[in-house]
This record gives sequence, structure tokens and C-alpha cells, in this order.
Amino acid sequence: MGLLGLLLSTITVIQSLKNKAKIANVIFTVSSYFKDDGVLTMAGSSVMIIMGLVVLEYVPPSTNPLLLIAIFATAGYTGSDLASRFFSVANKRINDAIDYKTTIADKASGTLDNPTPTTK
Repeated sequence: MGLLGLLLSTITVIQSLKNKAKIANVIFTVSSYFKDDGVLTMAGSSVMIIMGLVVLEYVPPSTNPLLLIAIFATAGYTGSDLASRFFSVANKRINDAIDYKTTIADKASGTLDNPTPTTK
């Protein structure tokens, strides 16, 4: 279940990065994501799953198995998600490209010192 949580997190992160890059007209490939962030997300998720296995020894036998399944799925998802959010190289590269492009646009329009209002 922990590995399925990792898979779910990886799919959602890749989709999010793809959407962000597409909106900003920035190049993003799934292969670059795995090259830049794959090991980190797998390691983060694996550590969470191992922590769950250590704690599993102390869980009373009367515990509902569905609860344990939910905990391991959450651990797999959370380990990958946290690593991706805090340490993602791919996300940083997309953000840097967006920042570069918006700085050029702000300079060209003369609004470098004026924040752009958000739409309602």
C-alpha cells in the first residue's frame, strides 16, 4: 500500500508540474522529472514506509486491518509528496523560468516595481 501511495503522489506531482509548465509555456518532460527528482521522492517515501514498518510491531493485534492499510498508503503518499514539495529540482527550474519570463515582461511594461493584481 505504501508503494501505491508513492505512485499516486508521483502521478499527481507530475500532472501538477506539467500543468504549471504548460500555462507558463515552459518546457517540462516526465523523463527530466525522474532524472532530477525520482531518487529523492522514492527515498522519502521509502523512509516513511520503513518508519511505518517499525511502528507496526507495536500495533495491537486487534487493530482494524483497514486502518493499517490507510496508514501505509498515507505514509507512501506523504513521504513522496513532502520530498517533492520541499526539495523538487524540477519545480524549482519551472519557477525560475517563470520568474525570468515575468521579470522580462515587467521590465518591458514598466511595472517592475508594481505588483500585478490577481483576477477575481
